[in-house]
Amino acid sequence: MSTSNPNRIIQLPKKVIYKPHDAYGKDSLSHTEIIADCLKARLNKKLVKRLDFNTLTYVSTEFIIGVQLIHCQSDIICRVSIDKTDVVYFIIELQSTPDKYMADRLDEYTVLLARSHQTAGQTLIRPFIVPVCMYNGQTPYPYSTYLYDCIAYPELAQEYGALYRFELWDLTQSTIDELLEQGGKSGLFQALLKQAKCGEFIEVLQKVTPEYIQQLPLRHVQSSAMYIYHNSKPEQGAECLRLLSELIQEKPVKEEVMSYADSIHYKGVEKGKQLGMELGIQEGVTRGKQESMLQAAKTLLHQGVEMGTISLATGLQREQLLQLR
Repeated sequence: MSTSNPNRIIQLPKKVIYKPHDAYGKDSLSHTEIIADCLKARLNKKLVKRLDFNTLTYVSTEFIIGVQLIHCQSDIICRVSIDKTDVVYFIIELQSTPDKYMADRLDEYTVLLARSHQTAGQTLIRPFIVPVCMYNGQTPYPYSTYLYDCIAYPELAQEYGALYRFELWDLTQSTIDELLEQGGKSGLFQALLKQAKCGEFIEVLQKVTPEYIQQLPLRHVQSSAMYIYHNSKPEQGAECLRLLSELIQEKPVKEEVMSYADSIHYKGVEKGKQLGMELGIQEGVTRGKQESMLQAAKTLLHQGVEMGTISLATGLQREQLLQLR
């Protein structure tokens, strides 16, 4: 078993992150204390007691590159010592939209990870691997977590033992209070993910204390601020960031978060100015057209053209033409 520093974070190859939820999730779970608290809060308690989270290390996802590149971007893979003699792997897939074939995809990753482990350790024994889907959609996850539902004749697949399943962490099924109280250092991360679809973070920040924020990695607090900045409702963004800044004690980070709030306010003011300018221009164009139409009607009346013809040509009513005459 590897004796490398358990707190060292492997710098994974830079890849394009297609969704802001994936980027925030990948950054948040790159902190050993946050991913450890996530696992402690959500795994079976009997399994948690057998794990030594001080040995938690990250595993490169290089072995799944080329399989389904667009789906591999958010994978976090880590391993933890179990019973002080072996390791358990966790594949955590962040998902903001339902995927009917999630079990099939995670099964594929599991097989590839097992092959990688067997090759590296020159062993024929497959490791114990727990695949996880952390889901933060708009509605509860609607599909099966079992592999047999991704196979033709699922009833036969189930009967013949295709009972592989993935662990589902459905954030829509937990309240903000539950996530904050049970999630430890991962509570803020999970609560923000839960609220991202509606863009409402005020309730989360109102329930968080300065003491809680103080225990989090500074980089995580900064990335949380950026996540709020990009995903909050426009009318709430500045207020959310001000609430967060009030919870932060470190002056440089507090000022950074306040700069995000000021930026949202400035954008709102500029957008209002632009909208006002556009409306003013449109009003001017409309007024110019009306004045041109009135002048044309006056000219036609002066030339003796019948009112009915002028009305058809300009759209002006007879009463307006009588006033002009």
